[in-house]
Amino acid sequence: MAIIHVEIKGTYALLQSRFGATAEAGLIEETRTIKKKALTPREEAEESCYRAKDGSLYHPASAILSALCEAGSEFKQKGSRKNLKFLIPAAVRLMDDVIPLLDLAGKPLKDFDIDARRVVNKSTKGAHICHRARIENWLSRFELKIFDDVIDPDTVHTLLSRAGERVGIGAFRPVPSKGPFGVFMVTKWAEAKPTTNGRVSSSLRVPELAGK
Repeated sequence: MAIIHVEIKGTYALLQSRFGATAEAGLIEETRTIKKKALTPREEAEESCYRAKDGSLYHPASAILSALCEAGSEFKQKGSRKNLKFLIPAAVRLMDDVIPLLDLAGKPLKDFDIDARRVVNKSTKGAHICHRARIENWLSRFELKIFDDVIDPDTVHTLLSRAGERVGIGAFRPVPSKGPFGVFMVTKWAEAKPTTNGRVSSSLRVPELAGK
């Protein structure tokens, strides 16, 4: 097993779209049981972002695994007709449920810009303007646990780089949404060294989630 310290740096803005109370109310409204409360663009964008108790922004760690799986669909397993997409869930873990969003100096991000664009409801086919949190100049640091008896860490490094270039994370990303957001480059990939007691030390700060 290998523990890898990873840093990724956004090469384009990250667009967040958390499924919050307003979105849930919108689904209920479609059944004509309640009326959705009108929000300002800032309020609507705030509901779309992922914010921790201390006010810092974060992103679900599951987005990284999803991007790895998507990138893995382009590569075949050795000695098999199956691609690596099916191997990633069993071989790679993130050490936490969330990844912190940091500015380029490594400090927690707490603010965002408002992205306004036309979206279409897939159920009703109706169009409206959606306001979401747009985060510029971002990076993130996290740890990956890789079962190296199943997949080589260098292969995961390649997949993460490919995922950053071609798949992305967040809303309106290249795959599957054909958008430009959430793409990134891998700026650090370093295997953690075990301490004297055989454990791996961690200095990463993971935000405490707000109880929303």
